[in-house]
Amino acid sequence: MLPADREYPTQASLSFPAHSRTFVAGAGTDHMVPLLLSSTERRNGFPSLDMLHGVLVHNPSHGSAVLETIDNGHYFIPPRSTFICSTLQSGQSALSAWQHLASSNGFDLILMDPPWANRSVRHSGHYRSAEDQNCDPFGQAAQIVETSLSSQGLVAIWITNKASLRANVVQTLGAMGFCVDEEWIWIKVTAHGQPVTPLDGLWRRPYEVLLLFRKRHSDVNPRRRIIAAVPDLHSRKPCMKALLQDLLPPQPQVLELFARNLTAGWCSWGDEVLKFQHESHWVGPEEA
Repeated sequence: MLPADREYPTQASLSFPAHSRTFVAGAGTDHMVPLLLSSTERRNGFPSLDMLHGVLVHNPSHGSAVLETIDNGHYFIPPRSTFICSTLQSGQSALSAWQHLASSNGFDLILMDPPWANRSVRHSGHYRSAEDQNCDPFGQAAQIVETSLSSQGLVAIWITNKASLRANVVQTLGAMGFCVDEEWIWIKVTAHGQPVTPLDGLWRRPYEVLLLFRKRHSDVNPRRRIIAAVPDLHSRKPCMKALLQDLLPPQPQVLELFARNLTAGWCSWGDEVLKFQHESHWVGPEEA
């Protein structure tokens, strides 16, 4: 069973807000108009997820929803969650729709797990790396941070253990006025609490690093924390919501970039954003 933020949802349907326009698959979709999901007995769906590409989709309910497609089954949408199914390059207008919908001064947290070039991930075929894409994904994400983060906002970036990559991330954020505020190390362990590989392994090490940045006038010694968790499927990171909430204001506005699943109350953006919301990745309470 997953945490409460990813709880098994009740049945729901889809509807359009009264002020919105009609969406037509593949033609004339207005990406500036958010699509609202509604929990009702009447179930509506879409022939294909292609209809939702680049559109801001929001579940305003405090209950979960189900998004139905004819060609690819059902997707479970957590309460109060929002998503954009597109690359960062093609989803800018949908982000503008979120800013209109939320009426906020920016995100309190932007969390990202960029598709860094990685030999083991590239060979596995489960995850698109930076080498597979025409534009630099991290560069695009940095631009979103610059334009969409609140003045006191927090930026959290998963990095690999490559020293040059870390230096590039710190330099890029430093040029924008950010300093490393905290450094979290996720140690991947087995169900028995042992590291999944040797700590000093030559090719693979059983830990990854999350750097947390804030705007500061000068560098301070970052606070360091250790997270021990059993890794999920396909390099999927632990759900960070409960761990980060103490660093954020009440009812924060949160954006996750390069997301492959949804989190209750957050806005998630990525070209595989519904990957782990598909019914094939879920079990009911009786099966857990």
